[in-house]
Amino acid sequence: MDDCKPLIAGLATITPAAGFIKPWAAMVLGCGCAPFCYALVEGIKNKLQLDDSLDVFAVHGMGGYLGRAVQVDPMKPMLKAPGTKRRN
Repeated sequence: MDDCKPLIAGLATITPAAGFIKPWAAMVLGCGCAPFCYALVEGIKNKLQLDDSLDVFAVHGMGGYLGRAVQVDPMKPMLKAPGTKRRN
């Protein structure tokens, strides 16, 4: 199960931004989120001795937060996928 966590973290992180960023940016985001989620698992969960047997909060919760955070306005022109329109 521990071998699957980086893959799940990548998928959970890219999901909020999947329709709005280019494929190369999705690969970078998916690969770059694993150290972020791992640091949360090791740093927060183990240090505070939280009972999260599958690391759901660190992998899904914070991975999804990171995916949403990359949709900030300064990065949008560079990462924006062609054909996407901004919704108000």
